[in-house]
Amino acid sequence: MKRLTEIEKVVLNNKSDKLRKTLEFIIISGKVKRYFSLTDEQLNVRIKTRALALPRQIIFHLLYKHTKGESQSVIGNIYGRDHATVFHSTKVISGIASYDNGLAKFLSEIESSVLKYQNKKNKKVFTKDDIFNRLLTELKVENKNEWIEEFSLAN
Repeated sequence: MKRLTEIEKVVLNNKSDKLRKTLEFIIISGKVKRYFSLTDEQLNVRIKTRALALPRQIIFHLLYKHTKGESQSVIGNIYGRDHATVFHSTKVISGIASYDNGLAKFLSEIESSVLKYQNKKNKKVFTKDDIFNRLLTELKVENKNEWIEEFSLAN
């Protein structure tokens, strides 16, 4: 396995710090920690007991699913793990959720919270001018200024 250089470690840590500050991470980790009554310190421990591994795997799975573009290395680095752990977590949680309805319901509740936030974040508010310009573009109007003047006179 390749060892990271100091520069690569700094870049990875910076990306992980940015991911920790996203609302997706805050929503996902907060709900999982509350549900399992855990703290960040407990999730950072190297112990592999199911009581600690499962919540961490759920966080990895949901972060990977809802932070498109983030590498598995960056996600794993949040809790001191590598990309292989995140990859394994996504497979394990998908497998368990396929037959455990309780876990599937828990995952869908968290996902709906994340999606609700992402939809609000991506929603654009259009002004009258935006709508009018879009209409003119759709109608393939060549001289928009004439239309704008006529529209202004009509009001």
